[in-house]
Amino acid sequence: MDTAFNSLKTILALKLRMRADEIGDSDTIEKLCGGNSARRNEILADIGNEFQVAPLDDAHNQPLTILSQTIVKRTKYDSMGPYLSASIDNILKDKLALTKGKIAEYLQGEWGITNGHASDILKTIALLSREGDSVRAGGLSPIGIRTRLSSQDDANKWIDKALAEYERSAGVSFAKKEATAVSGGGVDPRAIKELEAKFSGVAREFAKISGSSFHEKISEPEDNDKETLTLLRKELGTRFEKVIEPIFNEKKIVSFRSNWAWAKKEMVKLYYEEAGGGKQEDGSRIFERNASEELLKTAEFYKLDDIAEAIKEGLGKKGRFAGKIALVTGAGPNSIASEIVKKFLEEGARVVVATSTYSGERVEFFKKLYQSSCSNGSELYLLPANQGSRRDIEELIKWTVSRFNIPDYLIPFGAVKELGYTADSLGGESSTTLRVLLQGVVWFAGETARAARETNLSCTCVLPLSPNHGEIGGDGFYAETKLALEALINKSTSEYDTLGKYIKFIGARIGWTRGTGLMRANDVVADELEKRFDVKTYTQCEMSDLIVSLLDKPQGIFDLSGGIGRVEGLGKIIKEVKGMPRAESRGGSKACPERSRWVAASEGPKKSDPNIYAFSKPQPLDSKPLTSADDRSRIPVIIGFGEVSPYGNARSRFEFETHGQLTVTSAFELAWFMGLIQYSNTDKYVGWVDSKTEEAVAESEVIERYGAHILDHTGIRTVEKDAAGFDPKALTVYSDIILEDDLLFPLESKAAAASYLNSENLELTQDKLTQKYFIKAKKGSTIKLPRVISHSRYVAGQIPTGFDASRFGVSKDLAYQIDRLSLFNFVASSEAFLSAGLTPDELSKEIHPSKIGNTQGSGMGGMTALNRLYHDWKEDKERKGDVLQETLISTIPAWITQSFTGGYGPSINPVAACATAVVSLSAAFDLITSGRADLVVAGGFDDLNPEGMIGFADMAATASTDEMLAKGIDIKKMSRPNDSRRGGFIEAQGGGTMLVTTLEKAVSMGLPIYAVLGFTATHSDGYNTSIPAPGLGLLSIARGGNDSPLGKALSRFGMTADDITVVSKHDTSTGANDPNESELHHLIQKKLGRREGNPLIVHSQKSLLGHSKGGSGAWAANAAVQMLSSGTVPGNRNLEDVDNKMKRFNTLSFTDETIELGDSAIRSVIITSLGFGHIGGAALFIHSSYVLSHLSVEELSKYRTKLSEREKIKIRREWMAKMGKEPYFKAVSERKYKGAEEEAKFLLD
Repeated sequence: MDTAFNSLKTILALKLRMRADEIGDSDTIEKLCGGNSARRNEILADIGNEFQVAPLDDAHNQPLTILSQTIVKRTKYDSMGPYLSASIDNILKDKLALTKGKIAEYLQGEWGITNGHASDILKTIALLSREGDSVRAGGLSPIGIRTRLSSQDDANKWIDKALAEYERSAGVSFAKKEATAVSGGGVDPRAIKELEAKFSGVAREFAKISGSSFHEKISEPEDNDKETLTLLRKELGTRFEKVIEPIFNEKKIVSFRSNWAWAKKEMVKLYYEEAGGGKQEDGSRIFERNASEELLKTAEFYKLDDIAEAIKEGLGKKGRFAGKIALVTGAGPNSIASEIVKKFLEEGARVVVATSTYSGERVEFFKKLYQSSCSNGSELYLLPANQGSRRDIEELIKWTVSRFNIPDYLIPFGAVKELGYTADSLGGESSTTLRVLLQGVVWFAGETARAARETNLSCTCVLPLSPNHGEIGGDGFYAETKLALEALINKSTSEYDTLGKYIKFIGARIGWTRGTGLMRANDVVADELEKRFDVKTYTQCEMSDLIVSLLDKPQGIFDLSGGIGRVEGLGKIIKEVKGMPRAESRGGSKACPERSRWVAASEGPKKSDPNIYAFSKPQPLDSKPLTSADDRSRIPVIIGFGEVSPYGNARSRFEFETHGQLTVTSAFELAWFMGLIQYSNTDKYVGWVDSKTEEAVAESEVIERYGAHILDHTGIRTVEKDAAGFDPKALTVYSDIILEDDLLFPLESKAAAASYLNSENLELTQDKLTQKYFIKAKKGSTIKLPRVISHSRYVAGQIPTGFDASRFGVSKDLAYQIDRLSLFNFVASSEAFLSAGLTPDELSKEIHPSKIGNTQGSGMGGMTALNRLYHDWKEDKERKGDVLQETLISTIPAWITQSFTGGYGPSINPVAACATAVVSLSAAFDLITSGRADLVVAGGFDDLNPEGMIGFADMAATASTDEMLAKGIDIKKMSRPNDSRRGGFIEAQGGGTMLVTTLEKAVSMGLPIYAVLGFTATHSDGYNTSIPAPGLGLLSIARGGNDSPLGKALSRFGMTADDITVVSKHDTSTGANDPNESELHHLIQKKLGRREGNPLIVHSQKSLLGHSKGGSGAWAANAAVQMLSSGTVPGNRNLEDVDNKMKRFNTLSFTDETIELGDSAIRSVIITSLGFGHIGGAALFIHSSYVLSHLSVEELSKYRTKLSEREKIKIRREWMAKMGKEPYFKAVSERKYKGAEEEAKFLLD
């Protein structure tokens, strides 16, 4: 049987609890799993691990025979991979007193079976050892092992039975070796074994007595190549080693193909910039190049008439290079090659760019380049490769040809700097120049020609020649390499059958080009040369135009030197001009001004807003007023919100989410949150000081002083034990060890033995000399030993390092007593009250406590406590008496009720997995609209712990850190919603709180109305075969179009679907969720009658924070009200290439950068949250202006006056809390009512 196919069936049989003969060749994984996506994903991950292959497209739908063949083509599979090896080890520990090695020895020694069959027999043994019934029919095995076979003889007898089963299934036959008599000088091998065991046992005892080790330490072999390596480094230099190092890695290939998404994003930006009065340069070319009917509808919706006309002009047009393939090297920033790449992209080509400096920064550079230059049909592929590495060049050409075809254009412009070397100072380092500028180019041409011979296609190769044939000097081997390249044109004739027939050479003698990596040092000379001599120097853009114009020319050398070659004594002139006093050179950075608006400029730190704690000013909107039937006591509004997230509180998180970097405001907030600074009010100094040194710290110094530390210890990062409480790279597991000798364990007393003597393999012994008691574990016994393993997921969104609830007012005693989630809730809820300018005492005076409710929940509960509950007693550790209560999800909100709000109102505490916080909001909405509560504390929280991380990884729901790093993806960018390289969600910890009250209470008390909670809903997904599989149940909110629940909610406030500006998607970064949710919102908008061309802007918050399960919806809700207040939509900065699956959902607009829409421009935000168990939640947040318009002039004036007074109190409290004078959180230590009688009277009156 085919080894790979056998392994594939074994994996499926083990995972699905079937017999191998029940799995047909034509079966698919999808069919075998019955549509259970969690099980399917887990199996696919295990298959990838076993065969060491990247995920295969549509693998679950391929017949097993086809899948096996596909796997064989992608990998060199021998007999057994990591997954089966580990699985079989575990099965053998449970069933047999043998290891794989011992079984292999037995098979070879007794049966003469070699490795050819041994691995397949081991797989059969694993399957046959199972007890019980198959999920399909009959038993799993006719010889299943019920109780572990602890003796080797019993195990060997069972293996003989298993071997007989294997013979029947595989159609082979084996003969057991006959025992042979010992004669003459022969030695009985069994006697040798016994002697060996005897003396090794004696040696062990001597080792114990002497204190020496019986085993020798394994040493690393000596490096015999050390002298050779030293010689090569001395001769060629260390730079040479780096240049020839192969770095090609198919896993790191980044594709940029979503021109449709970026063109729409640019139109959204253009519209809002113009609406805000911003002056725009003519950007019509990008829309013309990316013309489509969808883009035209957007231009028409926005009434951008000039843009619409440009799009009409572009419809149906194809670029000059449409369908062509270009392979380019040397395309770094400010290079000629990068400008050539832009030309190709603008004209519809597929461009493969190889870079020797692969990094996150370089990926970002090419993303921006693609966004500014893309056109219909254009694609850009970035991958690592060294032009000085022969192996890289071979792999690069091989990949390009297999993925596309022979490149139509080859632009080998890779280069290295070599300035200052003269002929008498050339060293080994200069060999690098020859390797890259000459040999690399020749290899590129040769490998392309070799590949072209098999296709009978041809390629145009541009040779980067130079007019500098030694005239400048001091440039090492640069001039020599450029002259030598010209020989290739002659070789194309002399080697026509192998080279010239397939490669056309365009020799471009490139003139002085300002601002490039090689010429930047001489830019100061350019202006003077043009003045004194009749020559021209070029920008990168100008030179790229000239080079691209040559591509259709016949083979030859073309002079693009601008006359520089005619200048005599050029080197001397350059030295002379460099010594002259001069004005600033023009350089080459302004080569293509038409592209400047598309290049993102990096912003410096923002100045601190002196009113960061102020309320946004309420403004009524000219909208359809609410009817008289709309009772203000039934309209829910958000009056406060708070959170604990990987970027601290809600303010610092939104600042970072908006700007993508620290601002003075966010840096100050986080420095205080992390305990880096504190307020000093002493005789020595009054003001902010460093918490450790007590040195004065000005607000303007915070970024410079703490910025690097803050960035390293916030957001998504490698799990820190200080923040998460555990280290996933050092998890303790307890593994079974089979004893090969008796082993003694000392006891304190004979009485202590009673709890151990529960197995026939253990017995009590006593040392006659010392009278001490021991437990003897007999040979063949199994004991558990702790060992340390590293989990594959070790990156997460963690709360900032240094978080301490006591800084917010939680007592140390209380903090020790309760689970960490309750601490998060204390901090988030106190911040929510603070943001409302409200205290629990004031609340209880204004609202009867029986009308103060709580709907906070959690997806998984107190996981730190849960870990202790399950482990402390089993590991015989000290136990806390109240740990059980801290595991209960209802305890998290209970602490807020009993220690902070004192509410007696409705308590509905949902458990809805990842949808918990939105379900909580929905419960709050129902309580307010039904009149059962006047104020509700809503929200959700979840934590990180090893069990959760391992469980989600086993479901293949989370991104493997190692796999993402292998793809070259930076840790901060591993959460990548909607991106083509997403790999699963990144876990996070934290959550948030929202305060929901009635419009009536908010107005009467002068509370800030951050948003109107206009609509909520929860729905399930109907019949399903998989718990985590995403569904479309939430479509029901649009059932009936404008008469649907959502349609009516919008209509109530004089709105339509066109007034939903932003959708904050759940966007977990899983392969299944992101397109499913995009389809969900697309269909909802279509059903509600959203006008064609009106983009719904997508907000993907988990790209910054990761996924806090039950807490993630709270963060999204908080961001929704912040977007409404600020008119700003934060971008998904990890979005490099929008998955093409999203293209058909044309109502959506994806953005990788923050878009400023302007005050009141965001009319409403809809958020969705989708939880395991088919729980979907949705909430609509509406701008406060839509209810303020319902107030009379007098009511609005009174409301603003009250709000202004509350704002002053709120700002004072905020600063007092920061300065440590008044705590954020103040626990109520005594009950308000004296005795049960007084309490009962209060509640009944």
